[in-house]
Amino acid sequence: MVRPSLLIIGADPDLQAILIAELSGREIDAIWAANLPDAQAQLKKSRPNAVLIDYAPLGAAALGLITEVAAIEPAIPIITVLTEDDLRIRVEAARRGTRLLLQKPLSGSELGEGIARVLNQEGTLQARVLVLSHQEQVREKTKQAISSERIRVSVLDDAVRFWDTIEEQSPNLLILDVDMPQFSGLDLCRVVRADVRWNWVPVILISARTDLDTIHNIFAAGADDFIPVDFQPTEIMERVWNRLERNYFNKNTFESDLLTGLTTRRQSSNTLNQFLKIAERQHQPFTFCILDIDHFKLVNDEFGHAVGDLVLQRFGRMLSRSLRSEDVVARWGGEEFVIGMYGVTRDAGTMRLQRLLESWRQEAFQSPAGGEFHTSFSAGIAEFPADGTGLQHLYRAADEALYAAKITGRNRVRSASASAEPLPDLPTVALVDIDEATISTLRSCFKQFGVLTKAISIDELQRLQTEPFTGAVVPVFKDNERIANALLNGKATSSLITYGLFTEFKQLGSFPVMLSGAFSLPMDRAQVIRSIRTSFQLLKKELRRHVRIPLVTQASIDTGNGGASAITQEISAGGMSVISALEINASSPVRLSLALPGEPHMSINGVVTWARKDSRVFGVSFAATNGELDRLHSWVDGYLDTQLAEIGSRAVPASQQN
Repeated sequence: MVRPSLLIIGADPDLQAILIAELSGREIDAIWAANLPDAQAQLKKSRPNAVLIDYAPLGAAALGLITEVAAIEPAIPIITVLTEDDLRIRVEAARRGTRLLLQKPLSGSELGEGIARVLNQEGTLQARVLVLSHQEQVREKTKQAISSERIRVSVLDDAVRFWDTIEEQSPNLLILDVDMPQFSGLDLCRVVRADVRWNWVPVILISARTDLDTIHNIFAAGADDFIPVDFQPTEIMERVWNRLERNYFNKNTFESDLLTGLTTRRQSSNTLNQFLKIAERQHQPFTFCILDIDHFKLVNDEFGHAVGDLVLQRFGRMLSRSLRSEDVVARWGGEEFVIGMYGVTRDAGTMRLQRLLESWRQEAFQSPAGGEFHTSFSAGIAEFPADGTGLQHLYRAADEALYAAKITGRNRVRSASASAEPLPDLPTVALVDIDEATISTLRSCFKQFGVLTKAISIDELQRLQTEPFTGAVVPVFKDNERIANALLNGKATSSLITYGLFTEFKQLGSFPVMLSGAFSLPMDRAQVIRSIRTSFQLLKKELRRHVRIPLVTQASIDTGNGGASAITQEISAGGMSVISALEINASSPVRLSLALPGEPHMSINGVVTWARKDSRVFGVSFAATNGELDRLHSWVDGYLDTQLAEIGSRAVPASQQN
């Protein structure tokens, strides 16, 4: 992928230092020009993607340079950095073609985000415009006037099909004829402004009438602009492009994640729901994926938040450049990212994510101390309609798959399909016939205790007998006889830790099964955690076998023929997982040296047994072969006791504990 270039003209030493520091973490090529002749020579040599001009060192000559750059075709966006807050200079710089004005003093992030926004717009603004008129002459004249490489125009002659067309095409701007039969442009403009999904779309109205009443009604209906039907092509092109640019910047500010440049949760949710409607109408598959960078908190703790931000930026860019332009790619918070792929099956989506994972493993990052480290991600993927018919259902299915990927070792992609690789014998609680909002709260609460959850319907109660559930949450306020019979029939009576969900306290007394805990509706998160904590000792034995201790520490692998650096990612009572790019035979003896918190340095010998792909070993597991294994298990047991106690004590404030 070609890196964008930025021509920087006349930057003073302070601005140079900020630019060097900020651009080093971004994939942008900086071209430096100290003065006007250098800048003119660079512009003759090649066309940069954007130009940044420091006004003060160049003085009044900067205005002439802005004019000169603005005249270049195709247009080059200009960023002007001002020292004095002089309105006259601002007006003149903007008048001559500056797209973005920045005022000193500038922070690195403010400058970097401004540059990234301009370059992102320059490279990605591909607009869709819908023209609606019952007059063929108006449609064709408008289409010819505004069509270009960066504006795709579609025309419509029937106002009745207007809403379906918006849903299908998701236009960035609407041009509507006021004088149409059935529904006028005024009617349709009011409908657009009243709809929360589309009220942001710019609307330009066209009419043969130019009297004051008509113009007043046009703007009262919520139109952004009015153009007479006998417009000049250059006039409508300028108005359309100005509206698109302004709307792009406004939407980008509020609907794009500033760190990664990806869309936000709110905006992407709207787009994902639109794709789901189209998939349902067209009988097409749609896959929804959740990705989570493994041990990201530990990267922040070990190397600092600046390095963590760089990891997130690189991850966002990797997703953007590796997926199709029509795919939905968003950051939903922290290290969680989502992808929506229309027309892609679950299996095909899984293969794409696996290729992404292989690429991401190769991304190298520099620590502040000068060392190199790599990261991985875990992903869960679900398909419409097999795993859910709505976005909330798909999110839950993908989130369960993601959680399963994490508890089975991370660094992998897991499908929500029933044919996915089986889970190990993990503590799992069945959520029986419970609404989506309550399921979401229960899942997040149980996850704090390392417990997996699976939602089942009341028609699937037999699964309580046939599947290895550790516990169940049942609604004791509805169909309790059927639920009780399922719980009393067979092994469920003695093996299940059962929680009741109630709306009135008296319902608990009428339920004929002993309950280990109970949750009241409406759901109170603190109360749920207290109830889980009350029965936590019952789960503790199960949990101890499966708790993985996240640990990022520098280590070394010695194969006898030389060493290689590695990063330990997890420790559990069963062994270790180590990330390394070392190419070794799967049976080679491996010596691993690492330091555990609170323990003197120890060395452990082992043999590689896990995660070999061709001749390259990406993950290494080994069994210790000397007496150090006892010390390791002793340390793990102590760590688990401490962590389990802390989880319980954090569940409720100290003042409320018994």
